[in-house]
Amino acid sequence: MARLDGGSSPVELAPGYNLTAPGVQGEATAHVGAPIGTRRPGVEESTEALDLAFEAAGVNEIRLIEVDVTPTPTAGGGRGGAADTRNELVLDVPDLGDTVGQAVMAVDEGGGITWHFPERSDLAGGRQRGGAGLLRFKVPIEPDLPAGEADGGSDRSLIGTLGRTLLKVVVYPVTDAVLGPVVEGFARRWEEKRRPHRLRWFGPGANRREGADLTDADLGTLAEGRSLWFVHGTFSTAVSGFPGVPEDALGRLHHVYGGRVVAFDHFTLSDDPTGNLHWLLDRLEGAPPLDIDIVSHSRGGLVARVLSGELEPTPGLAVGQAVMVGTPNHGTALADPNHVVAFLDRMSTILNVFPPGPASLVAEVLEGVLTVVKIIGSAGLRGLDGLASMNPSGDYLGGLNTGTKVPTVYRAMAANYEPSGSLRRTIGVRVKDAVLDRVFEDAANDLIVPTLGVHQGSDDAGFPIDDLLEFSPADGVQHSGFFSHPKTIAKLEEWLLVPPP
Repeated sequence: MARLDGGSSPVELAPGYNLTAPGVQGEATAHVGAPIGTRRPGVEESTEALDLAFEAAGVNEIRLIEVDVTPTPTAGGGRGGAADTRNELVLDVPDLGDTVGQAVMAVDEGGGITWHFPERSDLAGGRQRGGAGLLRFKVPIEPDLPAGEADGGSDRSLIGTLGRTLLKVVVYPVTDAVLGPVVEGFARRWEEKRRPHRLRWFGPGANRREGADLTDADLGTLAEGRSLWFVHGTFSTAVSGFPGVPEDALGRLHHVYGGRVVAFDHFTLSDDPTGNLHWLLDRLEGAPPLDIDIVSHSRGGLVARVLSGELEPTPGLAVGQAVMVGTPNHGTALADPNHVVAFLDRMSTILNVFPPGPASLVAEVLEGVLTVVKIIGSAGLRGLDGLASMNPSGDYLGGLNTGTKVPTVYRAMAANYEPSGSLRRTIGVRVKDAVLDRVFEDAANDLIVPTLGVHQGSDDAGFPIDDLLEFSPADGVQHSGFFSHPKTIAKLEEWLLVPPP
C-alpha cells in the first residue's frame, strides 16, 4: 500500500507501476492480476458476466490498482480540493512490446466505467531498468461520492467497487490466434466468426435462443402470410438485444403471425445498414416475395429503414410497418469519431448499472465492446463502418435522411432518461466533453440517443413518425431498458396484433 499525499511526484506501487496523483490524498494498492474466475473479497466483486466476456475476447487482467481517496475539506468547512475538481491519476506501466496491447478499465465508486488508452512516456527518467519503455494512462477521477448518491447495489452485472476507484490494467494479443492481427478488417473477421449474418426462427422458449437458420423451404413458409422480424442494435444479437420481451407476449405475437416470427442477426460494427441489406437480398434471391413487419432496437431501426427501401429498391421484400425503438434516426454524437471511446464508456456503464439479463447475455454484449476496445487500441477507427453509420454528421446518415418516401408505416419509441446520484456524475462529469455536453446534458436523451432524434429533427421524406410512444423521466427507461417496461410491450401488441392501415 502506498500513501498519496497530493503531491506531483510518482509513487511506486509495484515494480514498473508508478502512480502520480496531484491534488489527491488517500491510499493506493497494486494487486497482481487475478485469473479469470477469481474473486477478491473486500476489494472487488466481479461477476460471471465479466469473466465470460474477458475470456471470449481474449482479454486478461495483469494488475488491479485500487485507489481509496480521502476527501479534503476546504478552509470554509465545505468540500474542496479533490472533492470539487476533476483530478487526474497518471499511471505508468511497463511497455510489454509490440505483440501485446494494453488498456485500463477504470471503475468508479458509483459503478461508472471508462476506458483509457496509453501514450508512450518519453519524459526524462521515463525508462525502466534494462531500457524497457513505459506506457502512460491518464484517468480523470471524481475523488469522493457524497453519501446517499450511489446508484444500483450489490447485483451489478460486471463489477462492484466496494467504495473505491479501481484501475484494471488489461492486456490482449495484437494478433488473434484464429482471426489474425488486430488491424483494419479485424472487426469483419470477428463478426464473421462470432456475430455472423443469420436469418433464423425466433419464438418463445428455446426457439428464442436456439432458433435454426431458415432454409429455402422455410422462406416459402414465410411467404404464406405476413411475418414479424426482430432486428437488434449495436454489439448485440437478437438474443441479447430483446431479453426483456416476456415469453407470453412473444407467444401472442407468434400466434398472430402464424409462427412466422424470425430474427435478422447482422453485422453492426463492420457493415453499414446497406451492407446488411445486400447480405439479406443475396440470401433471399430466388425466394417468393415476402411481406414483413419489423421490431427494431437502436441501430437496428436504421436497418429497418433500409429494408423498407429508403436508399435503394428491395425486390421481393415489402415492409408493412416498422417499430423503431431508441433508434438514432438523426444520429448520436457518441458515434462521432472523436467520441467513440465515450460510446464504449457509456455502454459499459449501462451494462454495469442496468444489466439487461443473465450473465451470458451481458457477456455477449460486453464481448462486442471489448472487441472495439482492442481495435481502437491497435488500429484506431478503421473498419468500423457500422458505428460510423450513426454519426450525425457522417455521409451515411446524410444520405439516408434525404432518401425516398416509402409506404411503410413507421412507429417509434423514445425515452428521456435523467440519471441520478453516481450515474449522473459518471455520465455528466467523468465523460465530459463540449460536444457531448451540448447533445446529452442540454437535450433530452436515453443515455445513448437524443430523444427528439428518434422521431423528428429533419425534413427527410420518412418523417415525422406515424405513431410515437415517448417515455418521460418518471418512467426510468434508459437505452437498454425499453423492452423491460410494460408500456413498451403493451404498445407493441397494440400496434402489431392488428394489420397495418
